[in-house]
Amino acid sequence: MATRYILITQCLQNDFFFNTQCKLCLPLEAVSKLLIGEKDKKGDLISEEPSQDVHRLELSKREFDEGPLGLFLKCVTSERKESAILHMVNIRDWHIPGDSYDVERAKYGAHCEEGSWGAEYINGLNKYLDPGKKDGEESGINQEHSIFYKKDNIRIYHVYSDCIFDFKPRYGQEQKDQGYIDFEDLMDVLVLGTDEQINELDKSYEKVPEIAEGIAKKPKNETKVYMAVIGVYTDIKIQTLLMGLVSRYNIGNLAISDTLTASRSIERHLGALDFANKLLNVEVISGINDLVGFLGGEARIQNEPEIVAAEGFSNYAQYFQDKQNVLAHNDAKLNEYLVLTQKRSKDTYQTINRANQFLLYGGVAFLVLTIIAAAWTLFRPGYVDWKLPVVTGGLSLAQLVTVFFGQPTARLQKNLTNFANFRMILEGHSFKMSLMRFHLTTAETLRSNLAESGAAKAAETQIRLLKEYITAIDQTEKSTYEALSQLGLGDEETVKTVKAEKDRRAKK
Repeated sequence: MATRYILITQCLQNDFFFNTQCKLCLPLEAVSKLLIGEKDKKGDLISEEPSQDVHRLELSKREFDEGPLGLFLKCVTSERKESAILHMVNIRDWHIPGDSYDVERAKYGAHCEEGSWGAEYINGLNKYLDPGKKDGEESGINQEHSIFYKKDNIRIYHVYSDCIFDFKPRYGQEQKDQGYIDFEDLMDVLVLGTDEQINELDKSYEKVPEIAEGIAKKPKNETKVYMAVIGVYTDIKIQTLLMGLVSRYNIGNLAISDTLTASRSIERHLGALDFANKLLNVEVISGINDLVGFLGGEARIQNEPEIVAAEGFSNYAQYFQDKQNVLAHNDAKLNEYLVLTQKRSKDTYQTINRANQFLLYGGVAFLVLTIIAAAWTLFRPGYVDWKLPVVTGGLSLAQLVTVFFGQPTARLQKNLTNFANFRMILEGHSFKMSLMRFHLTTAETLRSNLAESGAAKAAETQIRLLKEYITAIDQTEKSTYEALSQLGLGDEETVKTVKAEKDRRAKK
């Protein structure tokens, strides 16, 4: 069975890596992970000194092709067997002023505008991504170097995308007349086409739509396809791309690199990898050598651990389970506390309400009896001594209120207050425990070789921040208890304690 190797690069452009004024520019940590690697990560990897424009960043300590991305592109495009042809599809974010661009610009800000420096491939990697382009040549689309490139066993295709979903671009006939090729048509040919159709594509790249239309009418090609995806953003562009590939093609060997992809944060990056691995059944490949071998390359680097900055996705697999456990644990505990306190609080409220109603009705009844007794003595003088019903009725009412209702009502009110305080304590404790579990199991610190990886300092920072968060929560809880005490929902001891604490903070 014939084998076909396809590498898709997503948005390897200056705006995403070096344009600090672009909202979509990656953080320095993500940029250095892809372009610099492990060796110099403790130094000043990227200089913010202006080159031509003040918003441009540039590498300061090593050449681009010495980092993970540069070394990978070098290895995967060299030392290949004659039969192991690599089809590299470079998806390039590309926007022309108009209604379609306004949709994205409103959400993500200006980026990758046609003819701009930001829309160009990453400075220093043009020789791999766009080898047909001469140094210093201006941006643009032309048949020589921006659409298709062929040399030996390398085929490079340039796809221009003006929306998040690469399979359905917004551009119209004018762009197609300039040489734009739909990503959907190109992938139909590369994945489903026969070797004869691939050879026809080599001869005339403009016939991609025509060849793709012919493929749709024929049975699926049985060529074994190995396809890998690298680039940015893992949780947006790449995740959407993978969903389109999986839904359209039956690719048994579809992979994503965790080393050569990045997003705004490591959590978002890992979350997208986890989604691709568990739901899309996409293989996650770590490092450089394994990915080169997956794509049919034979070149290898000898010092890979010293170059690759990020640890493999597998080292973080437990992170997602722990994070889900944090949320599930917190919700479960809150539900338990709710069941524990809700019924008792409701019963207490009902008991107090019934006691108050009994007192009201009892008072009214005693008052009516006293009035009746007084009227009786008025109309039947001497028959009933008026002092007797008044004295006994008054004493009985006072005795009942004092002995049977006064103390129980106070106790019930205190019980209700205790339940409210108890629930607040439990919820606060649950929240603190959730924060502790989360910050002690972050993606940065959740690794088996904490000391060896040099992440001990990061772990100490996490613990320090955790202490600050808990201190802030404690202060908020004290303010809440103070407010409750002012409403009379706290006992005298609590009121005194809160007042003393307030005075102490005021003195500070």
